[in-house]
Amino acid sequence: MIITTHVGQREQKKSLIDYLVERFKYLTSEQWVERILEGRFTIGEEICSADRVLLLRETLLYDAPPFQEPAADLSYSIVFESDIFLAVNKPGNLLVHKKGSSITHNLIYQLRENNTPPFPEADIVNRLDRETSGVVLVSKGKDGLRELSDLFADRLVEKEYLAIVHGTPNQSCGTITLPLMPDPTGTIRSRQIVSALGKSAETLYEVIDSNNGKSLVRLFPKTGRTHQLRVHLASMGCPIVGDKLYGLSHELYAIWRKTPELIDLEFPRQALHCSAIRFEFRGKSYEITADLPNDLVDLCKEYQLNL
Repeated sequence: MIITTHVGQREQKKSLIDYLVERFKYLTSEQWVERILEGRFTIGEEICSADRVLLLRETLLYDAPPFQEPAADLSYSIVFESDIFLAVNKPGNLLVHKKGSSITHNLIYQLRENNTPPFPEADIVNRLDRETSGVVLVSKGKDGLRELSDLFADRLVEKEYLAIVHGTPNQSCGTITLPLMPDPTGTIRSRQIVSALGKSAETLYEVIDSNNGKSLVRLFPKTGRTHQLRVHLASMGCPIVGDKLYGLSHELYAIWRKTPELIDLEFPRQALHCSAIRFEFRGKSYEITADLPNDLVDLCKEYQLNL
């Protein structure tokens, strides 16, 4: 399989081996050197050496040997399209960008290479976690990408989520204002904690229905901190169903990482869905929605939660 990479600002002036080791950690430095020595990396007609310096806008080709990518749900759908951008309803268990050995099993690769028609200059505007489903905004090219990204950075996009959680919040609606920061222990990568030293984070919520020890909750994040909704819900004693990182203790999470079959999660992914985004762009108002996916509809039925 031929994998194409276009050298961008972050990659330029790095040696090929440094770029590979920093970006793709599923192989060791020695393993990448072996692939390079096999002549698997080319730029134009040039077979690249490990110390080949990458230049801006060059096209790097990698003739990858057969390998098994992690499983992914590729059943995304385009729910809106304009001349400037797309809105995609992303399923759970799909990365938005390539990571590790998920070279083709990610949304941006599928849109650029496998979609009909393809969008070769597609770029992600907002991100969702691999396991979170729902609306993702994608620019079709450079036109409008910065403007759209700035809307999210400036908090000019209203985002609405649905989550199925353990337990029931004490109040039927309210605002969670708990500052967040990365776990300073660093024992679990990307884990966030509530801390007075963290950055401000605000989430509005309302309970739609509760039954059988579970609740369906609508959420409106007013800030966009990493894992904000997941941490805020867990801080109320209502972690999202299926959330390994914030629904399990450190000990159980460690067991799940090594032997996931020993841990009963009730649901294979975090039951979180971005159901709508609303914003103004170039003088026009947009409201883009994404229906709740079948797996979450079925989960609501199982818990007898009314949508």
